[in-house]
Amino acid sequence: MDVSKEKIRYILQFFLYKGKNASLVAYIVNGVYDRDTVTANYVQLWFRRFHSGMPVVENVLKITEMIEIDRHISSRSTCQELKINHKTILSHLYIAGFKKKLDVWVPHQLTQKT
Repeated sequence: MDVSKEKIRYILQFFLYKGKNASLVAYIVNGVYDRDTVTANYVQLWFRRFHSGMPVVENVLKITEMIEIDRHISSRSTCQELKINHKTILSHLYIAGFKKKLDVWVPHQLTQKT
C-alpha cells in the first residue's frame, strides 16, 4: 500500500501523543502498511521534532489572547499556564509585534511620532 510521508507524520504524531515509544510505533506502522515503511530511527527523528517546542496552533492563538486581556502578565506565567516553552512564547510575541516595555506588553508599531 502506498502512503505519503505527510500521512506517516500525522500517524507518528498521533502515537506520540498516545505515549507510545518509537520502536513500538515503527512495528505497528510497518505491520499496517509495508514492512519497510519506517524505521525506529526515523520515528525517533520525528518524535524529537514534535518535542522540539513546536506548539499546538490553539495554544499559539491563546498567547496573544492572554496578552490582549492582561498586558501585565509575565511570559513565565504564560508558559506555565499553556505548557509551552518560554522561548517559543517570546518568539511568537515578537512575531505578533509585542515588546515588553516597563513591565507592560505593548504592540511595537511604527507611527508618525516614532
